[in-house]
Amino acid sequence: MNKVQDVNIILIDADDRVRGYLRSMLYRYGFANIQEVGSGDKALQAISLASINLVFLDTNVAGANGFELIQDIKKIQPKCQIIVTSTGVTKDLVDQITDAHIKMVVLKPFSNRTIETKVQQVLPILYKTSWPIDPNLSTASNEHTLNAT
Repeated sequence: MNKVQDVNIILIDADDRVRGYLRSMLYRYGFANIQEVGSGDKALQAISLASINLVFLDTNVAGANGFELIQDIKKIQPKCQIIVTSTGVTKDLVDQITDAHIKMVVLKPFSNRTIETKVQQVLPILYKTSWPIDPNLSTASNEHTLNAT
């Protein structure tokens, strides 16, 4: 893998609007291999069938406990990077994120800039090397925000 076009991404969120928003942002950044699922069962099925490099995972996904799902994903795809999305921070959430060794968390509502920053942070991990140049994923002229419910 040496280009953003080679990164396989899955978006796991029960909200179609959130998945659509993330998908459109990631397409603008040059990512082409993006799958979307709205439940834990479908997520595990998709992750079992294809190599996945990056997961955006809502902690409140239908049909699964988000943190049990993280453990299942890590068993199936141990090198996969996970960016957790959540609507709020609680002590329990912080404890679970820490226990799952997740370093990337995005709070909803999020902006283009937030997603761009997290993706720039995770790409060198995916590639196992530093970029020869600073990757500038931003192609949007205006900042957009999604208010998820």
